[in-house]
Amino acid sequence: MKIRGLFLLVLIPIFTYAQSFGPAEGFPSDPVISIAWHGERLYLGTQGSGVFELVEDGLIPSDHFANYSRNTVFGFKVVADSLVPLTEGKLQSYPLGLTNVNGTNFIVTEGLLDIQYSDYARVKFSEASGIWRFSSTELASFPDLKGGAVFLRTGSRLLIYSNEGMLLDETAFKGLIFDIASTQEGLLLSTEGGYYSWRGHWHKVGAGMPIFAFDGAMARTPIGSIPLTKILSGSWSSEDVLPSTHRGAEKNSDLYSSDVIGNIEYQISSRGLLVIQNNTELFSIGRSRGFMPPKPGNYDVTLVGDELWVATPSGVYTFANQGLPNPISYWDLSFEEDGLPVASLEALQIAPHSIGFTADIKLSSASPVLARYRFNEEDWQIWDPKSPVVFDHPAPGRYELDVQLSTRRDFYEANSLRLSYIIRAPWFKRPLVWSFIILLISGIIIFWQRQLRQKADAKLALTERLADAELASKRSQMNPHFLFNALDAISNFIFTNQPKDAVNYMGKLAKLMRLTLDGSRSTTMVLADEVELLKQYIALCELRYGSFGFDMVVDDEIDQFDTFLPPLLLQPIVENSIQHAVRPNMQLSLEANIKIQFSATSGGILVTVIDNGPGYKKRLITDRSHGLAIIEERLDLLSKKHQSVFQMSIISSTMDASISGTHVSLILSTHALD
Repeated sequence: MKIRGLFLLVLIPIFTYAQSFGPAEGFPSDPVISIAWHGERLYLGTQGSGVFELVEDGLIPSDHFANYSRNTVFGFKVVADSLVPLTEGKLQSYPLGLTNVNGTNFIVTEGLLDIQYSDYARVKFSEASGIWRFSSTELASFPDLKGGAVFLRTGSRLLIYSNEGMLLDETAFKGLIFDIASTQEGLLLSTEGGYYSWRGHWHKVGAGMPIFAFDGAMARTPIGSIPLTKILSGSWSSEDVLPSTHRGAEKNSDLYSSDVIGNIEYQISSRGLLVIQNNTELFSIGRSRGFMPPKPGNYDVTLVGDELWVATPSGVYTFANQGLPNPISYWDLSFEEDGLPVASLEALQIAPHSIGFTADIKLSSASPVLARYRFNEEDWQIWDPKSPVVFDHPAPGRYELDVQLSTRRDFYEANSLRLSYIIRAPWFKRPLVWSFIILLISGIIIFWQRQLRQKADAKLALTERLADAELASKRSQMNPHFLFNALDAISNFIFTNQPKDAVNYMGKLAKLMRLTLDGSRSTTMVLADEVELLKQYIALCELRYGSFGFDMVVDDEIDQFDTFLPPLLLQPIVENSIQHAVRPNMQLSLEANIKIQFSATSGGILVTVIDNGPGYKKRLITDRSHGLAIIEERLDLLSKKHQSVFQMSIISSTMDASISGTHVSLILSTHALD
């Protein structure tokens, strides 16, 4: 059996259920002269030392009759349901005998008390014996035996019994009795002195060659098998003799005999008499029940009435109740914890070092008591009920203990006990306590992580506010820069005596400033407003410098009113193209063009500003253009704040001969701004 955390210590000495009590078991040193049974207890009266009583382990002076401890007790009588010792009377001769209500025999001889339980063997005959049983069908032609009969050979006598055990006939023969059979010639008997036929009693019908056995129409003889009719008539010859086909038992076979009655098989072997049904041993009858270990020979088993008869080479044994062992009349379990008795395993302390139990049995059978136990419906474990079962360091948990005791090996109608108990672990080993500790530690860790997260969120929020403030600062730096350039243009118109152009310029500037102021108040700007702002700015530049080529393309898949950009981000780039591409070309009377293109990308848009100027080195232009430097700083801050791509790249013909002018590209993750 597998029991978690349990180490099984089962002490199993060889134990024989004693049938005799001598001086070693407490038999009195003074002669026992009387015997009595009262109140489920055996009492012995002694000559000079009072009354002894039989307990589980032996004979002890009776406390109940302590007042008679120095008396001679000749007998007992019952007065008002109480047993009273008699101190006067006559001595009785041995043996002294008594049979109690359970059929147990108590026999006292000099210096010895023998106990024979009702399932103990009774010796019916003490001579070599054999049994033949015939059914009512086989004996239907014999009116006096029509109910069937049992033929018992003991020595040279043959006794006939009815199936109920009534003696029908007894006949003594000369010599050995060999065989009986129902044949075509009638019911025949073969003996050493001749052949007999049953006709209400045995009639001799012949003699001569001994017939060891009847084999149907043949008779087995010392010289072989001879036809039965010829041997009975005496007309056989050597030509009628056939080799015998009979085989004796195997020499080394442990099975001496086997008889089947109904669906029960009775096997005689060196172990004793085994009672088997469906290949399962129900119980056995051996030395403890008075059936001595058999030796090879002829054995027969049958049921006569309610008794089981066993014919052996040494006599006939009978067993009451069809040979069944007596059930256990009383038993109980004693429990212990850490080596000390406890009332029950249900009252165990916390985390015992060991637990165990022992069976207390009141014997009522000569058969050994078998015991088994199991935990939680697992496999049964056999154990000797006179030995303790001890478990060291039992694992915590809930257990169902089943215990069964029986005098039968199949434990049919066994005495059973089921007990539920719990082994409790110390508090520091209990799952609930550890669950609470784990939950507490988890709560502390979660609280600590939450505090760290809150601090990190607060730090991030502060960082974002600083970034927003810095972005606002950069935007505010761009507005004065643009306004400075505009005022320079107006003053130029005034100094060149162009008042109308100055007024027109100021009107467009006012409209542009409104868009600029609206954009500067927010962190984002709708693409449509950015496009309008660029258009107004190009118009101002054309008014100041003259007309030049300008083209603005927005992909159809871009929704200008649902796409947001960082405000005032493109104007400095366009301004830079006008200053470093358009004006130099116009001064050289060359064609001047600017193209602004908005293309959709995954997660944002791509803005490209292309001019056809002479090109420039990025380092030189960024050194001279305060606006482009501010844009790069703004894009870097936006990338850190939104964890997205905001970047600018510049390619000029001075860097790549395959292109003309300058290409400024902006990758803006506009989805991060939604």
